[in-house]
Formats: sequence, C-alpha cells, structure tokens
Amino acid sequence: MPLKPAVEITLISSSLHKILMSYPEIQSVFITDMKGVQLCAAGEDHRNKAQMYNAYKLSVDQSDKMGLGRQRSAVYGYQSTQIVALNMGHMIVFIVALSNANTGMLLEMRNQLQPVAETLLELVPNLANIHMDD
Repeated sequence: MPLKPAVEITLISSSLHKILMSYPEIQSVFITDMKGVQLCAAGEDHRNKAQMYNAYKLSVDQSDKMGLGRQRSAVYGYQSTQIVALNMGHMIVFIVALSNANTGMLLEMRNQLQPVAETLLELVPNLANIHMDD
C-alpha cells in the first residue's frame, strides 16, 4: 500500500535534513519545480530564492544559445557562499553552502538526491508537464 502524501513529504524532509547533518558546510537545500515554485526545503531559509532561480534560468538560457545541450548543473561562487543548482529532470535542487565547501562533493550529491526527486515526482506527477519555457 502506498504511503499517504503527508508521510511521503515527511520522509522527503527527513532525507534533506540528513544531508544537512552529514555536511556541516551546507546551509540549506531546496527543491523547486521548473518554474521556480518551491516544493520542499531544509536548513536556513533564504529570502532570495527567487533570485537564485532567476540566475539559474538565465544561465540555462545562455547555455542553450551556445548549443551545448541541456545544462545538468550550475555552480555560483560568492565571497562567503556557493550555490550549486542541479537539474533533476522535472525539478531543480539548489544547494547553498559555505564558500569553502568541496564543490565536487556538492555536485556528486545528485546521487543522494535522485531518490528524493523520484519520490517528489510520484507525489506530484504534474511536475513532468511543467517546463521552464512555458
């Protein structure tokens, strides 16, 4: 018997919190749909999530113009923070970490986050129909 949506969301939130606890350099993890609507989050609440999504969308638009194919990830480095954005197909995972965090490790978190993304897609099947350019 499938779990109820509230239980699934609790499991997703728990998974994100475990990731935060495993990597002290990570300040927050949040997942949006392809339009930038937040689906779930863990860690510090950042008031500029919309700007993070907009920066990601601009970089996707630019990489499309270069004809390099679909952008899988983006890394933004700032004085005290770095942001890694992972395109998980129908959603985007943003990882906000301290600037001294291992960027390669943050990019490899895709493997840990894939089951979370799959569970979200099962919970919200309409995510498959939302595209960045709609």
